[in-house]
Amino acid sequence: MKQKTILLGIFLLGIFLLVIGTTLVTAIEPEFIFRQGIATDLKIYCMDDNTGLPCDSLFNCSVTIQYPDTTLMAHDMNITRQGGYYNYTLPNTDTLGFYQYQSYCTNGTTGGFSEEKYFLINVLGEQVDTSKAMLYLGGLVICVVFFLLSLFGAIKVPFDNKRDERGYIIGLNDLKYVKIFLWFVSYILLLSIFFIAQTVTGFLEAGVATNIFNAGFWFLLVFLFPAFTLFLIMVIVRFVKDKKIEELSLRNIKVR
Repeated sequence: MKQKTILLGIFLLGIFLLVIGTTLVTAIEPEFIFRQGIATDLKIYCMDDNTGLPCDSLFNCSVTIQYPDTTLMAHDMNITRQGGYYNYTLPNTDTLGFYQYQSYCTNGTTGGFSEEKYFLINVLGEQVDTSKAMLYLGGLVICVVFFLLSLFGAIKVPFDNKRDERGYIIGLNDLKYVKIFLWFVSYILLLSIFFIAQTVTGFLEAGVATNIFNAGFWFLLVFLFPAFTLFLIMVIVRFVKDKKIEELSLRNIKVR
């Protein structure tokens, strides 16, 4: 029964990774890629169809931008001319995903719409290729596997000292320190899992999932030092206590 459960878990994990890997490398090709949460300027180029040259200063341009959920970020918004292009500062780059935009330029005599284009906002501000996607997925798999192994060891390794039928300590258990170490390693690996998961889901434009993993990552990061301090205190306290038990044992004093 356990073997069937393990095989089923491996099979489902394989399907999950295949779906993610396919999605990562088959996304829409964006015109620009911006990093989440960073103030960003969208640069739009205007060409005069009559001359085939960049638009001169007589042209006025506007832009319409849709969020990934198709709601409007900007509708027919005037944009500023800066040299050979027109600039629009995005008011919000917190939402992950593909944004559709289209510009309209006119000089009062001639004008027209540009073709519909896309820009992408993700957590790194760069396009993910096949090799990078496999790197992230491989790192995620490795972290998950080692986390499960570490967690299994942390649960299974005994913590208490050996006792007789009356509850007296008859031997010290040094594996308790291994148990504490494995709990801390599990914490670090879980932190790594949340970090990689937020990156992967960010590339997938899975906004809700990314926000959950991002919140989990920062929560674990904030408590990293307190957790380390707690584990260190546990080691010191148990070591001092074991030394006292060892000294009492040498004097033939039984300890519960």
